[in-house]
Amino acid sequence: MAEWAARLEPGTYVTHLRLGRVMTPRLGRELTPQEAALLRITLPEADLVRRLPDGGVELVEFIVWRPQETLGQLLYYGGLIRATPGYETVDPNRIRLRIVTGLQDPRFQEFVEAMGIVYEVFMPAWLEQALAARRGA
Repeated sequence: MAEWAARLEPGTYVTHLRLGRVMTPRLGRELTPQEAALLRITLPEADLVRRLPDGGVELVEFIVWRPQETLGQLLYYGGLIRATPGYETVDPNRIRLRIVTGLQDPRFQEFVEAMGIVYEVFMPAWLEQALAARRGA
């Protein structure tokens, strides 16, 4: 993820962003900052969220094996971003989703691209070597 993100303009993205808002239990009072912080760690976490020049955002999930396992997660995150502090005013039509993986999977790529999701194969040399080693090459 760090290698992929290094290509981006600094300050245009955040990593490990907790999505949504802390739900306040029915205590009859506001949560203390410490209580809210404890509950915040239970929120879903996007790998990378990037602000786009057109005012939109792109949510990026990184996965090496089985990229199909991240699809539901990414779709859910796309629905949560506008409930996240600092992202409430993002136009829903400007929310973009991207899966970055080390594996070519043409069928899955066609499937997600039909939903408007970007499918990107990112294969730094070290990952290519690790995949080859795992496959016994």
